[in-house]
Amino acid sequence: MRLRALVGLFSMQLLILSFFLSLSLAARSVYAQLIPQTLMQKAQSEGEVRVIVRLAVSDTPGTWVNSDILQSLRRADIARAQNSVRAGLLNVTHQMRRQFEDFPFIALQVGADGLRTLELLRGVVEVVEDQLNAPFLAESVPLVQADQVWPGGSAGLALDGGGTVVAVLDTGVDKTHPFLGGKVAEEACFSTNDPNSFATSVCPGGVESSFVEGSGLPCDVLPDCDHGTHVAGIAAGNGQDGAVAPFSGVAKGAKIMAVQIFTMISNSLTCSSFSLPSPCALAFTSDIMAGLQR
Repeated sequence: MRLRALVGLFSMQLLILSFFLSLSLAARSVYAQLIPQTLMQKAQSEGEVRVIVRLAVSDTPGTWVNSDILQSLRRADIARAQNSVRAGLLNVTHQMRRQFEDFPFIALQVGADGLRTLELLRGVVEVVEDQLNAPFLAESVPLVQADQVWPGGSAGLALDGGGTVVAVLDTGVDKTHPFLGGKVAEEACFSTNDPNSFATSVCPGGVESSFVEGSGLPCDVLPDCDHGTHVAGIAAGNGQDGAVAPFSGVAKGAKIMAVQIFTMISNSLTCSSFSLPSPCALAFTSDIMAGLQR
């Protein structure tokens, strides 16, 4: 009987051990999938990579809190999660590129050892490359039939965007253009300095974040810097009933928040991958996120 009891106890211990071992292996499998193989290979071949790390932050705590308290609580949770990641990387070479106040993400520059550390840190949900993006042309007013809801339009709604502000995250906006006269209500710039990516900020003074007068002006050192002005015109340009132009933007009565989020990239290989000459205007995803947070 005693032997049978010992055998039963031993079997139970083996079962418990097997259970925890399976959990450990499952966790290791999840960790192994956290870092894309292509990203690890790039870090190993190039020495370091720019990444955006998504963090585990709790959702809305409840409907009893008002929006100001909720925002403060969420921002505190995000800051704690970001600080936890920074603390975990304390003994690993890394550089913080962007820290977001309202988004549970952090943008970093790390090597292969940094990626290995990130995949083991509690609270890290996902790691992706901080990729470059090229400007693309937007569609126009007739396509969305915006003119039908303007004052005098066939829909009879008299809506023209008055009293609203349209954020244009692009290559900057020429606020002196007659089509956009008096339109720009706020300006900001988010651009990157990173020698490893051949990246140079086009913000005033060469800083990476700027909110001073002129921050939202076009990055006029590059050929594609008129793109933002074009998009701003489509969004909220006002032809003033033909006095300035025979057409207007979608929300012709709205103001514009001009946010310049592009960076000068001086590398022919990178630029050519977007079918652009070097140097070219490209935007890091982290700078776009910083603009969205603004």
